[in-house]
Order: sequence, then structure tokens, then C-alpha cells
Amino acid sequence: MEYWWTKISERKVHLAIGCVFLVLSVIVTISNLGFERDYIGDDAGVRINYPDVLKKSVWSMWDEIMLPGRNNAAATFGFIYSYIILAVRSLDVSGAVTQRLLFFAFFFFSGTGSYLLFIHLARKEGEKGKSAFLVGGLAGLIYAFNYFTAIMVSFPLTNYHMTYLLLPWITLTTLKTLESRMKPHFVYVNVLLFLLLTTGNPSNTLSVGIVILIVAFFLTRDIKLLLKYCITVGFLLSLLTTFIYMPILHGGTNPYSNVSTDANYDSLRFNSNNTSFLNLLRFYGHHSAQVFAFNEVVSKNPVFIYASFLLPLLILAAVIMKKPNRTVILLLALSAVFLFLAKGVHPPFEAWFYFLFDKLFILQMYRATYYKFVFFITFSFSMLAGFAVLTFKKSLNPKLNALALCLLPVIVFANAWPLVSGKAARTVHQTNIPKEYDQAAELMRADSSDTKMLAVPQLPETLLDWRENGYFATSSYQDGIIFNRPTWGVPWFDGRLRKYVDGSTDFAKTANLLRFLNIKYILVHQDVFNAANDSAGFNEKISQLNATATEGTYATLKTRSRFFNIYEINSNYVLPHIYMPDTVYSADDLSIESLTDIPYTSTKKEVFSFPEGLLTKLDSSSKTRINYSKINPTKYVVELYDASGNVPVVLNEAYDSEWQVYKKMPGAEGNTFIDTWFAPTAPTTHFVANGYANGWIINVNQLCKVTTTCTKGDEDTYDLQLIISYTTQKYFQIGLLISGITLCVFSCVVLRSSLISYKKRVAHVKK
Repeated sequence: MEYWWTKISERKVHLAIGCVFLVLSVIVTISNLGFERDYIGDDAGVRINYPDVLKKSVWSMWDEIMLPGRNNAAATFGFIYSYIILAVRSLDVSGAVTQRLLFFAFFFFSGTGSYLLFIHLARKEGEKGKSAFLVGGLAGLIYAFNYFTAIMVSFPLTNYHMTYLLLPWITLTTLKTLESRMKPHFVYVNVLLFLLLTTGNPSNTLSVGIVILIVAFFLTRDIKLLLKYCITVGFLLSLLTTFIYMPILHGGTNPYSNVSTDANYDSLRFNSNNTSFLNLLRFYGHHSAQVFAFNEVVSKNPVFIYASFLLPLLILAAVIMKKPNRTVILLLALSAVFLFLAKGVHPPFEAWFYFLFDKLFILQMYRATYYKFVFFITFSFSMLAGFAVLTFKKSLNPKLNALALCLLPVIVFANAWPLVSGKAARTVHQTNIPKEYDQAAELMRADSSDTKMLAVPQLPETLLDWRENGYFATSSYQDGIIFNRPTWGVPWFDGRLRKYVDGSTDFAKTANLLRFLNIKYILVHQDVFNAANDSAGFNEKISQLNATATEGTYATLKTRSRFFNIYEINSNYVLPHIYMPDTVYSADDLSIESLTDIPYTSTKKEVFSFPEGLLTKLDSSSKTRINYSKINPTKYVVELYDASGNVPVVLNEAYDSEWQVYKKMPGAEGNTFIDTWFAPTAPTTHFVANGYANGWIINVNQLCKVTTTCTKGDEDTYDLQLIISYTTQKYFQIGLLISGITLCVFSCVVLRSSLISYKKRVAHVKK
């Protein structure tokens, strides 16, 4: 047997094992997702089906879809991942196929990466035979197909899954880069993989970077080389990721800023509910394991329970049998550290973790301890399993060797069963978006007005009647993505407003509020489980408003289906996205909720409110007119005609100091990305309008002292153009330019170095 095995080339062995990963990944993908339904889950999965919205959401630093808008700088973390999806979609690949490709790629590349990494580690420890290939295949199977990965893919794949997929690949390329003494092409691949890693969760990226540096130091012990590596890779990554951190640093955006310390502790305790050592040793311990279809078997079937402990027992037996080598010692140490961290505050040693959590504030990023740390356990255990098998193989006791070989298929099957059986992907996330939604979205696209939409009823958790037993749309509707229109689908920006959209309050007050939010459409869901009365109530309330409205019917039914009714509000009751008020109300303490007391039928004139001290600045001409054009969610060109004095202007987006008014320079078109890079800001006073929006008082006379920016009219009035822009967008664009130039230069340098090396090799061969 050894004879024929030695005759097979390494290339064929790699190909055969690669085919095993390919076939298993296909089987797992088909068994979980099938062929009929989309795997859409929440907004991340839905966006795959709507590439135009996906592109806008990652390119714009202002998220307009989530009404009334919010800073979107954190989306830069998913920029590369999103553009990978957009590249696939540009090839006319459907959203459903794209979802399956992502699912397949997660398992295939996780498995092959850990397979190649194990072979590299085994060779470093002196294992020269091809048996390391088969054992590496075992390590790859354990890493790719286990209880933790089954939980990870129980919801649709996002950029956060990249961390798990890339961990073995980055570890491998880091070790190869150091062993090559920093050869350019190794550095190039390693840096690009790290760049892909940054597209995932920031805290995971940080922990992976730390672990890889520890592994590299422990296995190379060349401090000077490691320092050179850190400086080189760190410098290149700092330039390549400028588009990520520049807008975040400029705006002071913190992805974790909306979470309080108390909330961190609550989350920590919740995530530590099931993270006992016994659960973690078999990669289990999710806080809500009962929601998974495979939980009953995995947690209660004795066969699977005993089988899931065979892996740690096999590793322990190998450590007892033979003194561990340096790599095994490192992997054991990593396992111990991350078992403790993943356990969180679950007994025992919970006091120790609380102490660290208190003293090391950075640990509060890792409050979801199961998700944040278990993948390091699977990583370490998969490598340790391979070394354990090699230890048993070298054992002089043939019975022990045979026993280990017999246990291997049991270990692999026990770990992979939830995935192979098709019980991993949760059915509540699998559905097809009803065609009625896309038909209605197509109908509404005929309306080019820059207006928004309200979706009701809004409930704490939304289960839609899109399939048997319902589709779980999480805490908000995905209507904004489907209709590509800013949508109030969840009152995230002010919890006091929930009562106006859950059906419990007089809808006339809701209508008063909608006027100030630039909302033109109301989508009343008929497809929400256990909310039939709420939906019927909204339809009835709109009918009642129609009977009492004074300036024509309040809202007309635009389209209906068994899933929804969509009403179009009379334009008399909708304020423009950008407008100049002609009626001013002063209220220093105005909140957005107080707008519900201003009747939508009170006047056809636009209502504006701001601190009383600014009233004295209003001396604009009553003849002033305003027009605007929307370039993108972060830029608007505003035109003022017959303007003079101090002109008030309102932008119906959530107040943010980053919204600035710029002079439109001569020759600037307003629709290019550099229009505001060097343009001066206009003399304005920026304040909160209507309790939530952006308001400015524009000093026209001061602005028009430079006549090239204004056209003088009669009676000391001016026609002028301004640009309202979200400043963070500028820093994203500058960062993207720096990153792009760095990538081009870096690629050229590596290509040149590779060509020189190739010519030298050719010349050497000729000699």
C-alpha cells in the first residue's frame, strides 16, 4: 500500500483532496439552500438582490434608506466584500445564485486554507511524507464543517464571515512571507489577504492580527525579521485602508458608540448563557441554541454528544502519549486562552473575566464572546487533530493506530452532520420576495419626486407571510431596499415615535408628523403574522382622514395586493426634501414629537422652526424662489432666485454637523466628486430644524460679494447656486483615491520585481 501511495504525485494528491472539499461544499450548499428559495435573511441578504441599492449603500457615507438618514461611514468596512458581490452580479448572475456561491465559497475556502496550513505546519515540524496530506484533509474538514460553522451559516452570509474564511489563509501566507525573507510576491499576497480581512468585523480583524503575530513570533523567533514585516505590512495596510479609516476618523464614528457600558454587560451575560467548557470543547454554546433545527439531536442524542467529545479526547491522548512539539504547544496555549475568553462569565472563573472586562475596556468590543472567540478554538483544534493523528500513526502500538483511524470518520461525521443533513440554514430566512413587491416598486419608479415612504404597522419583531410558517424580517421591514426609496420602517432615531406607527395612536397625529418627514407614500402591510387587526386599522384610519381633509383627499390608493396596500399622499400635505419656508414658528425646545400637534391641514405654507434668537436674522425677500436637484444621497445642488438678505433653507435629513453648504464655483457642474474638495463653505448658520432636520440661514449679501458666484438681478437681489454636501463623503473619496494609487504602485513594484527575478532565472538556466 505504501508503494502505490508513494508513486502518486503531490499535485494529484492536492487535486484529489481539493475535489473532496469541492464536492462536500456543493452538497452542504444544496442540502441547506436547495434550488428554489432565496437565502435573504435581513437587510444584508436582501441587498444582494438589489445591486443598485447595494452599490449606493456602500458608496454613500450617508444612509438615506433608513429614514431620516444617518452616518454610514462604518459601511466602509464592507466596501470590498460588497464590490465582490457587485462584480458577480454584473456578470448577470442572479441574487439566488450569488447567495449560493457565497455559501459554497465559505466552506470550500475555509477547508482548503486550513488543509494547506496544516501541511505547512507539519513540514516545519519535520513531517516529510505524503501522509501529512491526508491528515491535512482531516484538519480542513474539521475546520470547515463543524457545529460552529453550522451556527455561522444559520443566517445569510455577510462580510463578517470573511474572518473565519481568511484566518488559515492569512496565517499561511504570513509564515511563508517570513520564511521567504520578505520576498515581494509573498508580501503582496499577504497584504491583499489582510486587506480582505479588514472588510469583516473590526474587533475580529484586530484579534486575528494579534493572534497571527503571536503565531509568527513563536514559530520564527526572529524579532528583527518580524519587526521588518510589521513595519512593511503595517505601512502598506495603512495606505490601502485609508478609505476605511479616513471618513471614520474625520467624523469620529465609532461602530460601538451606540452601546452603553451597561448594555455591554447585559450582552456579555446573555452571550455567556450556554458557554460552558463542555459545550465549547465541541464548538457549541450559542445563547439561543434552541432555535436551530439540529439542536435537539446535537444536545440530547447520546450518540452525537459522545461523538462530539472524541476530538478533544483524541487531542488529549496524543499529548499524553508524546511530548508536544513547539507548534502543538502553541496551539494548546491558544486553545486554553480562547476557551477562557469564549466562556465569558459562565462559571467557573467568571470573576476573573469580569475583572478583565472592567480593566481592559477594549474587551467590551468582544461582549458576544461565543462568536468572537470560538473560531480560534476550531482553528486550534483542527490543527491539533492533525498532529494527534500523526502521533498515533507513529505509535508502535498498531491497535492504538487502528483505533485512531476508526475514530476519524466518526469525528468528521459528528461535526458535519448538521450541515450535510441540511439543518443548518434556518428556514425563516429562506424565501422568495413576492413578485408583487417588485411590480409595485417598478410602478413607483415612474414617480421621480424626491420623497420618502412610511411602512406600517411597525412591531418589535416582524414575521411576514411570504412562506409557510413565515419569513423573519428581523426588527424592521426591508421595503426601503426593495423600493429603493428612503423608508421609515423602524423608529430607530426616536423611540417616542413608535406609538405613532404601531396603530395605537390617532393617525391624524401621525399624518401631522409625516408632513415634516417628506413622506409621500404609506405602505400598509397585510402580510404581517398576528397583525391583521393593526393593518386593517391603518387602512380604516387613512379612510377617516380622507373624509376630513380640507385640501382634497389626504391619500389615494395607488396599488394593492394580498401583501400590502400602498397609498399616495396628496402633494398639498407633503413638504419638499429641500425647501425655503415662508412661515416661521419659533420654538427653542421643539422636539420632533411636538410636530404631531401642528395640523397637517393648518396651512398650505411650509412650516419652519428654530431657536428664537435666529429670528432676528431673517430679512429675506418675499420674492425669493428655490429649486434643487439631487446628485446622490450626499450631494444636492440648490438654486436660489431673486434672493437677498438672510435666506432660511431646510434639508429634511437627520441633523448632522457634517452637512455643509458650499459655494458652487464657476465652471463646476455640481455632479463630479471633486466639486466640494476645494470649494469654500458659504456663510451660514447651521441648526436643528423641526426638531430633527438640518436648517441653515444663508447670508446671501455676504456670499455674493464675490460676483462670480452670483448673478445680480433687480432691486439688489441675486440668483445663485449652492451645493449642500455631506462632508464625510469627501474624506471617503480622498481615502479611496489614496488607497487606489497605493494598490496600483504596489502592484507595479511587485510585477517589476517578479519580472526581474524571472529574467535572472532564465539567464541562469541558459548558462
